[in-house]
Amino acid sequence: MRKIFLMICSKSGGFVESMNLKAFGKRVKEVRQARCMTGDAMAEKCDITPTFLRQIESGVKGVSVDNLINICNVLNVSPDYLLHEDLYTLQTSVETKEDFIQFVRKLDERSFRLFLNIIKAIQI
Repeated sequence: MRKIFLMICSKSGGFVESMNLKAFGKRVKEVRQARCMTGDAMAEKCDITPTFLRQIESGVKGVSVDNLINICNVLNVSPDYLLHEDLYTLQTSVETKEDFIQFVRKLDERSFRLFLNIIKAIQI
């Protein structure tokens, strides 16, 4: 259960840290290529450098929550699609509604707001 929430609610400036970076980057690259979009074009639309995009796609770097949302918007996909590997971990770890509620109650205010923004973005 912690993997996805650490990813969403990281306390170090909202950066995605505990996700499977290789799987995430591979999925970003696959979707970008399926959209016939060059790395340079996507980087420009996401307001990131082409070098940073290559690092994301190769699994070397993670992304901030803001960049995650920008990438999703540019590729026209939901965060849950790009985070499939990590969301699977969440789905198999949360056994009951009470477990989920307990975890949410333990979040600090900033982490809760970040979590809420992700939930809104994927429209659960």
